[in-house]
Amino acid sequence: MKPNINDAALSSSWHRIIARGYAAYAKQDPELCFAALPDIFDTLFSDLELGKPAAQQTAATTLRALLVKCVPKSHKTQDPAVMSRLVKSLAGGLGYRFKPVWAVVLLLIAVAFNSLGKQARPALDPLLELVSSLRMEPDFELKAEADATLGAAVSAIGPEVFLSVLPLNIDAVTGKDKNAVGRAWLLPLMKDYIEHAPLGYFTDTLLPTADLLSKHRDEFKAKRRTVESRVFGALNQQVWALFSGFCDAPLDVTVKFSSDFAARLGSEIHESPELRSYICTGIQRL
Repeated sequence: MKPNINDAALSSSWHRIIARGYAAYAKQDPELCFAALPDIFDTLFSDLELGKPAAQQTAATTLRALLVKCVPKSHKTQDPAVMSRLVKSLAGGLGYRFKPVWAVVLLLIAVAFNSLGKQARPALDPLLELVSSLRMEPDFELKAEADATLGAAVSAIGPEVFLSVLPLNIDAVTGKDKNAVGRAWLLPLMKDYIEHAPLGYFTDTLLPTADLLSKHRDEFKAKRRTVESRVFGALNQQVWALFSGFCDAPLDVTVKFSSDFAARLGSEIHESPELRSYICTGIQRL
């Protein structure tokens, strides 16, 4: 029986019992335990919203433990209906009634991505879109926390899948597509979270993006529009700054590190001093 929410000591003890009990339940019968998660999630979220500070802390710790120990790591054992309810609870935690504990909810979403890895897709896609939307609001105060959550998603599902959910939409930056949501701000965020990603995604997708940005930089420079030229130059550098992340033991290196690509790197090192450190770091990692 759940204790009174105003009794912080008793609530905290109850939270710890729930965490241990569900961990044991998951070992004994993973499917039934997973099926029971949405109800206990909703209960714990009410404590996260209304409980005393001590109870809020143990409720958050318990929610984190449930995500790690009780959510199946394989699509084969994930009931879509149950996952949908869990995602709904986490998304609801970013509603305005939970605003005082948004930092905790963002951490929980990061934990979900870290725990599930590549299996986070497609169930957690709505959470990515929601966090991104909040992050883009001018008055949003938890940008660092949102960035850490998005970074956890990059690490979990990889940059290619991540950008398929949250595309950069460079055309929005250039003004070519005024209806698209521009997310060039994701570029510096991704830098520290890319690992073991296929080199081919950089050579086939990101490199053409860098070339497009470089082209716009030169066009604006020719028109003596210094501000725009600097903006596109900075974006070009941010794309190249991702290069070393794709050099972390990529499985396709023998195929994608072609003689043409090697020549391109040599050309950039010679002609683009601002890119040298990014390229050399990547080559060293290879």
